[in-house]
Amino acid sequence: MANLIFQGSTGFFDHRRLVEDLLHSADLFNNYCDEKLLLPPASFMERLGDDLLHATIEDRGAWDVRKNIDLHHKLDQLKYISCFNDGLDITWLMAVAILGRKDLRTLFAGNDAVVSFERGIAWLVLHGANEHDLYCKRNIKFIAQILNGFVCKGDFFYCSPLEKIIIIERPDIFEKYNFSRSEAGRFQFVEWIKDVAVSQYNLYWLFR
Repeated sequence: MANLIFQGSTGFFDHRRLVEDLLHSADLFNNYCDEKLLLPPASFMERLGDDLLHATIEDRGAWDVRKNIDLHHKLDQLKYISCFNDGLDITWLMAVAILGRKDLRTLFAGNDAVVSFERGIAWLVLHGANEHDLYCKRNIKFIAQILNGFVCKGDFFYCSPLEKIIIIERPDIFEKYNFSRSEAGRFQFVEWIKDVAVSQYNLYWLFR
């Protein structure tokens, strides 16, 4: 990959170069090398995510990244990885948003301190998309996958990615309605999502 970080010895961070290199290098990733999936370095994605979410107008280069809707659209067309047993695609835009929230790293990390993109995407759908007004709220394919995809949870039942996201966020509701053990419980759980979760988490963008 091209040199991504600094220009000369001035300490000036070239945000435009970062973005250009990211897009030009996209085809190098999402391939396998020695049975390992090639992904951009996490530090690279974290830096871009920090710009995307937190830039202020005083930092002009980062601010341009944050306000560049065309860039957001391009990042939201590139697949990063899949989660929920390949039931939901995470785009580069979603990945940089998740990785850019370093303050939530403990929420996203499992026991091995590795970021769990399942927990990350649950945060993004229920909180981050609205908090940061992310372009993925307008990604028709992503919305269709959330609502209509299938996720296998254990060996006993299937659910949609949205239902799995709610299970991650609210295991108490999952247990209350005995989701996995009865059709009636599943129906009540789905009705709770429609009647309570959509309003509570402001998920109206999923149902436009």
